Amino acid sequence: MTFDNIKEIYHNGNLLGAHSMSHNKLAHLAREQKEKEIVESKKIIQQICNNPFIPFSYPHGSGDSYDEETKKLLKENKLCCSVTTIEGLNGKNIDLYELKRINIGNFNRIELVTYLTGFVGEAKFVLEKFLK
Repeated sequence: MTFDNIKEIYHNGNLLGAHSMSHNKLAHLAREQKEKEIVESKKIIQQICNNPFIPFSYPHGSGDSYDEETKKLLKENKLCCSVTTIEGLNGKNIDLYELKRINIGNFNRIELVTYLTGFVGEAKFVLEKFLK
């Protein structure tokens, strides 16, 4: 995609967020490299949308793709929040730098309600812990 394509997406009402420069799991990088990945990707998004509200999406998104140092760097560099690929609901006491998601697909009503209640994400979490 070109810079203009991305700018058009933003001006059509979509929120853009930073995602790193190299798509490496940030938890596996040295502090300086983590910060470079975060800051450089944020700069690009700010050039496109000139919006101070910049969320971050962890590359890979799994629990081992970020750590406390990564979250601290996101806060220090004024990214508003970050999302994982961990399924589940976000309660009122959720860490804004560990937001969960609900996987949406082609569901019938019962399946959709099951996903929206967070049951599927929580069940997957428990099963993964149990089966390890």
